[in-house]
Amino acid sequence: MFKVLFRALRLPFISACLFPYVFGSLRSGRPFDWICFVLGVITVAGTHLSANLINDVADAHSGVDQFDQRFFGFFGGSKLIQEGRLSIRWYRRAAVLSALCAGTALLAITFRLGRWETPFLFAFVLGLAWQYSCPPLALAYRGFGESAVFLLFGPASVAGGFYFAGAGYPTFEQWTLSLPFGFLTAAILIANEVPDAREDARGGKRTLVVSLGSANGWLGFAVIEALAWFSILLSWFFGFLKTKTTAASLLGLPLVFISASILRQHWDRKERLIVSSKLAIATQVIVGSILIVGEFF
Repeated sequence: MFKVLFRALRLPFISACLFPYVFGSLRSGRPFDWICFVLGVITVAGTHLSANLINDVADAHSGVDQFDQRFFGFFGGSKLIQEGRLSIRWYRRAAVLSALCAGTALLAITFRLGRWETPFLFAFVLGLAWQYSCPPLALAYRGFGESAVFLLFGPASVAGGFYFAGAGYPTFEQWTLSLPFGFLTAAILIANEVPDAREDARGGKRTLVVSLGSANGWLGFAVIEALAWFSILLSWFFGFLKTKTTAASLLGLPLVFISASILRQHWDRKERLIVSSKLAIATQVIVGSILIVGEFF
């Protein structure tokens, strides 16, 4: 059962929300509050997992996941609905339960901080996370999925860590520092869109790669990754990042070059594209770790 839950929740992608949240928490400059920090982890992770679960429901309804029912692990959904191992009803309930866990932790933070606008901010973020794939907006189906992921896993996650630490609303510095996280996570999405492009197009899902064409998806990936390092350099230029941290972040570039090469050469071979997805995740983990460790330890 654990393996089934692991697939349903898409746990390999949880780093996408946790790294920017941790960064924002540590960047607050406030005395560290373990209670708020842990409650924030539950809030951020619960919201992310809820979005993952409801995404499978939306893709099942649209038929996107029906066109290729093989499970690849890093793209194409969990395929548990298509395999008949879990029902759409189970996914809906699990998505609501995850959201309730996140909301409960959020209410505890609200009382601890005494900031009563917090639930409204959470409702907006949760709504955006669900509207990534669900009607009426269905952002991923209308060409805005990458923008939503950038906002959720960059500015929103870093701002959440900063805010939950009791530092109030983010400043220009925090917004600027959130950009690399957003771009790195959007790049993961694009790497996963290349193998899914054919099915996405048939299901009416207008991703960036569907618009560019599968063979050109690597260009979108490369541009988004380039923007990630441009934003790191921008933060260094403004004095928000140390020189050693900025230099260390370059360690992630070889993985980007390998990923882009695989996407360019093997865009129509899903088995080979598993590697590019893994490398895109590894890039986010490595660079996120460098930004955290280099600045705070």
